[in-house]
Amino acid sequence: MTQDMLILLVLQTVTGYAVSQNVPSPPLRLVGSDNRCSGRVEIFLEGLWGTVCDDLWDLDDAQVVCQQLGCGEPISAPKGATFGPGIGPIWLDDVQCSGNELLITDCTHQGFGLHNCFHDEDASVNCTGANYKTTTQSDSGDEHGSTYIPTDSPTPPNLPVRLVGSNNSCSGRVEIFYEDVWWTVCDDVGEYTHAQVVCRQLECGKAVTVLQNAAFGPGTGPIWMSNVYCTGNESSLAECEYLGFRSYRCGHEDDVSLICEGDGSNITPNNTSQILPVRLVGSNSSCAGRVEVFYEEEWGTVCDDIWGMTHAEVVCRQLGCGRAVSALERAAFGQGTGPIWLDNVQCLGNETSIADCAHQGLQDHNCGHFEDASIICEGDGHGSTYIPTDSPTPPNLPVRLVGSNNSCSGRVEIFYEDVWWTVCDDVGEYSHAQVVCRQLGCGEDVTVLQNAAFGPGTGPIWMSNVYCTGNESSLVECEYLGFRSYRCGHEDDVSLICEGDGSNITPNNTSQILPVRLVGSNSSCAGRVEVFYEEEWGTVCDDIWGMTHAEVVCRQLGCGRAVSALERAAFGQGTGPIWLDNVHCLGNETSIADCAHQGLQDHNCGHFEDASIICEGDGHGSTYIPTDSPTPPTPPNLPVRLVGSNNSCSGRVEIFYEDVWWTVCDDVGEYTHAQVVCRQLGCGEDVTVLQNAAFGPGTGPIWMSNVYCTGNESSLAECEYLGFRSYRCGHEDDVSLICEGDGSNITPNNTSQILPVRLVGSNSSCSGRVEVFYNDEWGTVCDDIWALTHAQVVCLQLGCGRALRALESAAFGEGTGPIWLDNVRCSGHESTLSECSHPGFGDHNCGHGEDASIICEGDEIHTTSGPIPSVRLVGSNSSCSGRVEIFYHGQWGTVCDDLWRESHAQVVCRQLGCGRAVSALERAAFGQGTGPIWLDNVQCSGNESSLTDCAHQGFGSHNCGHAEDASVICEERHNTTQNSTTPSLPVRLVGSNSSCSGRVEVFYYRKWGTVCDDIWKITHAQVICRQLGCGEAVSAPRNAHFGEGTGPIWLDDVQCSGREPFLTHCRHPGFGIHNCGHGEDASVICKERDNDIEIPTAPSTPVRLVGSNSRCSGRVEILFDNQWGTVCDDIWELTHAQVVCRQLACGRAVSAPRQAWFGEGTGPIWLDNVQCSGNESSITDCAHLPFGSHNCGRGEEASVICEGGERDEYSLLQASQLVCSRDQLQVGVPLRSLMSAGLNIFSAHMVDPSCSSYRVDHNILWYQVARRPDICGTMLMTNSTHAIYFNSLFFYPKNNESSSQAVVIPFSCAYPLETMADLNAVKPELLVRGLSESGPKAPAYMNLYRDSSFAHSYPPGLETLPPGSPLYVGVFVNESDSDFAAVLESCYTTDSLDPDDAAHNFLIYNRCPTDPLHVRVVENGVSLSAYFSAEMATVQGFSPYIFLHCRISLCDKRSDNCVPFCRGRKRRSVHTSTQLTPLTIGPITWEK
Repeated sequence: MTQDMLILLVLQTVTGYAVSQNVPSPPLRLVGSDNRCSGRVEIFLEGLWGTVCDDLWDLDDAQVVCQQLGCGEPISAPKGATFGPGIGPIWLDDVQCSGNELLITDCTHQGFGLHNCFHDEDASVNCTGANYKTTTQSDSGDEHGSTYIPTDSPTPPNLPVRLVGSNNSCSGRVEIFYEDVWWTVCDDVGEYTHAQVVCRQLECGKAVTVLQNAAFGPGTGPIWMSNVYCTGNESSLAECEYLGFRSYRCGHEDDVSLICEGDGSNITPNNTSQILPVRLVGSNSSCAGRVEVFYEEEWGTVCDDIWGMTHAEVVCRQLGCGRAVSALERAAFGQGTGPIWLDNVQCLGNETSIADCAHQGLQDHNCGHFEDASIICEGDGHGSTYIPTDSPTPPNLPVRLVGSNNSCSGRVEIFYEDVWWTVCDDVGEYSHAQVVCRQLGCGEDVTVLQNAAFGPGTGPIWMSNVYCTGNESSLVECEYLGFRSYRCGHEDDVSLICEGDGSNITPNNTSQILPVRLVGSNSSCAGRVEVFYEEEWGTVCDDIWGMTHAEVVCRQLGCGRAVSALERAAFGQGTGPIWLDNVHCLGNETSIADCAHQGLQDHNCGHFEDASIICEGDGHGSTYIPTDSPTPPTPPNLPVRLVGSNNSCSGRVEIFYEDVWWTVCDDVGEYTHAQVVCRQLGCGEDVTVLQNAAFGPGTGPIWMSNVYCTGNESSLAECEYLGFRSYRCGHEDDVSLICEGDGSNITPNNTSQILPVRLVGSNSSCSGRVEVFYNDEWGTVCDDIWALTHAQVVCLQLGCGRALRALESAAFGEGTGPIWLDNVRCSGHESTLSECSHPGFGDHNCGHGEDASIICEGDEIHTTSGPIPSVRLVGSNSSCSGRVEIFYHGQWGTVCDDLWRESHAQVVCRQLGCGRAVSALERAAFGQGTGPIWLDNVQCSGNESSLTDCAHQGFGSHNCGHAEDASVICEERHNTTQNSTTPSLPVRLVGSNSSCSGRVEVFYYRKWGTVCDDIWKITHAQVICRQLGCGEAVSAPRNAHFGEGTGPIWLDDVQCSGREPFLTHCRHPGFGIHNCGHGEDASVICKERDNDIEIPTAPSTPVRLVGSNSRCSGRVEILFDNQWGTVCDDIWELTHAQVVCRQLACGRAVSAPRQAWFGEGTGPIWLDNVQCSGNESSITDCAHLPFGSHNCGRGEEASVICEGGERDEYSLLQASQLVCSRDQLQVGVPLRSLMSAGLNIFSAHMVDPSCSSYRVDHNILWYQVARRPDICGTMLMTNSTHAIYFNSLFFYPKNNESSSQAVVIPFSCAYPLETMADLNAVKPELLVRGLSESGPKAPAYMNLYRDSSFAHSYPPGLETLPPGSPLYVGVFVNESDSDFAAVLESCYTTDSLDPDDAAHNFLIYNRCPTDPLHVRVVENGVSLSAYFSAEMATVQGFSPYIFLHCRISLCDKRSDNCVPFCRGRKRRSVHTSTQLTPLTIGPITWEK
């Protein structure tokens, strides 16, 4: 059992019920405070603790964290690293919780490790406190029976157990020790097999009786509910199998008790393991630290008298931490504060717990906490080794010699984490000593002294492993090898005597005692300069501070060249002492302490004069870029102005960024840039560039970003951003311009150069309250006459695409600053808001309740064609099911379930673009909401276009609580994207030790679920066995034969013929629709796979190609860490394919497809940015990022096609032919080609192996299949213009057709969805490689009928109708696939036969009647026929004759809702991009 699997761990003295815990949640903790229920949020993933970014962080997120940790209710959700910045990876960003999730990782987020944050944005929470509850219906979690699961749950060795409530340690109430608390156990868990294990663990013999109903009295602590399976033969609970978490409805009246046969006489006085839990504290590892044991409800320490490695071995074994590394004395991990429970402990080393060792009695000691015992174990039982976090990189290792009157002799001490550490004399090698002496300027001849020759130190002992050759100039240049264990005390401190006597060290050469750091930024190479002296960090005054000083500090820190030397507390003011002032550096000193200065703490400065620097990077070529500007803003967010003169067309150049105007260094002042600035300001193109602050120096920050302009751009927005570049500038170098214009061509309101704009109040930069920056202050805009034209200007200015909405009444909340603009008038064509006319800045008659807001399409959304939905479904992992919430007044709120029924669900599902409504649920079925309740007593007919169109009693008016929140379940959206090559869903068999037998589970919408066994039989099993590549179906068991599942039930009433290629191709009512319980879960037993069918790669080859039926083509996957994973397709090309093909012995590379050509993978993404020359012997020999390091997602998987896998297919494809008829798909393959390829002509079959019939005509072998998606494995995909049917032919070699790889000929036929238009010229995007052709369009007919029965039609030609007779019109499409429907796109009349006659009268437009009072659609989109009627008065014009024209399309009922929704809808454009050709009948006239 791995620690990654622990979500609670064990006892339950339970099981009996099969519980599957397939994907355990990463552990969660709060750190940075002295309370486990408040602090910085961290999760444990891939062996590392990491933080959560505070983007979108709010109280709903805190609710989930507090609930997950059992810490009560959230108090606050602080941002900005309130509890200090973390140091590990940032695992989560953009976390969005509804508040009802069980785990923080259940909330929406953008993926583990994907973020744009720094640690100063770490999220935190404050909870009310520990919340161990008896789990009942009212407090059991999320209304679905789940219960609080403590994170960081111990592995089984950390589960002591005891029996209490009697006078015998072998009988009583069962209690388990976890998280410093004894937990009782629910009697639902009390099975005899578990009882046997507990009795045996306590050395109490066999279990005699399991008692329920608190037979030995009710307990008082929390109730344990984790699920452990024991056979009864285990020696302790540690050996039982952990199966996951299960919920019970228990109180202490249900506490389980045991009576064991033993009376406890065989337990020695010291054999108290069942009541002496142990832990290690004081380090960042659970396997290293001060030893503490738990007795009498309190943790206490162990005295280090006679403490040794045998003791450490016992404790490490007890904790499951591997072998002992070190047994430490003298409170090596800090002094404890509680009682001292044990002293003079004597262990042989083979005891199972520290309590089994001999000792003189609990709390009998003669020690103080300075003698607390500690240990270091090898790891966590998995081979990992304890390494102190934040181990310094060499540049952060100052060194000194102390304990003598000479700086060149003494005890060696290293500075790390604000503390001086002594060094163990085990480390004291001569080569290291030479480096230390050389680093201190004390020569090279050295004597190494042991046994604390200059006195013992008092701080921690340094145990890090550094390798020096002896030739290095400082420890910085030695090689850091990691952590190594020593058994040292301060009596072992190493000392040195160097040949120098210190005379060559100037009074200011104090580098050995003046460490330096940079703080106040997100980089260790930029920030406020601070030095360490007298155990305290202090700042440096900026008097005479310049680039030479910066060069010294950057070099000292290993941060490359200096970029800038900044004054005036540029990175914020410090708070400690000011150590240095008037520092004089030449620039070649090795440390800041080597520079001349007037003495430590001698200054005349304040912290507003703290010196700062920016260095080029970290010594590895990286460059410091200010935080919150991963790249400087996209050009539309770069307003510019010229200031310092009385003319807006001349002056000092300033750029607006992050609410501040920045000056520009004159190194950047190229003529081409100047032309662009003048043009952007409307000041002409002729320009003069002035340097040396010609219009006066600025006062803000200096802009140093590198933009390349040709000079032809209209604004800086169009120039190319090239990255960050370093300049050595001060404000005396500010660049200025004089443009040819004098400002007369700029209208009074044309102030775009000084009027930045932003959107606030939402989590998007492209929606929110509009604010403009004027007079160095942000202010709002009044919503008087605010319209979409205004929104269009702002969206354009911000680079946010089209405007979607212009909102009034402070829709995104009220602002707090000034109101700068009112009565703004925009045409919609202005480039900035300030170009629109307005009365003037600050001139308004508004309040902040009238602040204007907008919603833009966004800079990453290009497919939105309609309004943004004002409704959403939350509380599930599907966007088409959940609690109904609507957005009103800038806030999401719920809907009360009064009068809630199916018609309401229909409206919501339609509004969201989901499928049909499945269910309308009440009573907060998807959890209670937390915001306002916006709607109550909603009454919908079912035809409304949005929920808010239904009748209701007004927003916010209700008599409900959140327990009455309404929910809906809709059919999922049908995904028909072009990349979907496999319309089947994954399936698996679980509950047995074979992958070919077990309970059937289907993976749908990111969750595994079961299948109901109604009408379940052997034909279903045949499909599943074939899909999984197992042998023949043996049986189809029912009634949860392999145990009950725990997830959703996805399928019911499944009907399979046995020939389907995938289970999901069988007929069924729909996903999630069932009337079953898990006791009816269906199962399958197949024969095992024939191992001869698979062709494995060579044992030494950790690469394979999957997703095709050839081992030489497919998606590239490599085996790493015992798991197959994919390769990202970034910079993927033919040289990479050459390496893979050579590695697999598959001949030459044919192509290197990208974008998941052979389907998306499911495991980890192991490699990214792979760079191969083509000559490597293995793909892992190519240069690449570290394993698992990538910036890719699904859909970017790399693939390879090798000659060995495609040679036969290619030759056959060249010779074969495809015929796409109206009813059939026919493939012809020449017999000569098959024989020359060595293939068995009688072996071929389609995807369904039972489809193998053929005919021979003129030496061509013909295979045909009906044009139906459920025949022979044929699949169907539709797009906006075509229905595409595809299948494949499989041919096998002559030698052994069952064990050889097939040669495959994929084929596809595309049929136009429009009935009359010539769409054959439109090339469809086919979903498979291979043969592809277009089929004929379906013929369509239109008739005029005599009456509303549509039974008797008029003959073709001129028709004279009775006076006042309506038109009764019917159309029919002669299509062989009955799952298509005919849809009337539009019908209209003209006075001539020409359907393009400009004078026409629409009867049906965009699938809907234009005048429902006179035009009635009887049937449309239901079948291959459509009917409507139109009254005569509607269609007669001035001509005595009319002609009727109708445009018709085909719609796939399997993937689309083909019946038009017309009531209350607005007109829209025709849904296909192709102009449809109409059917025409006429002329038609009426009798006078």
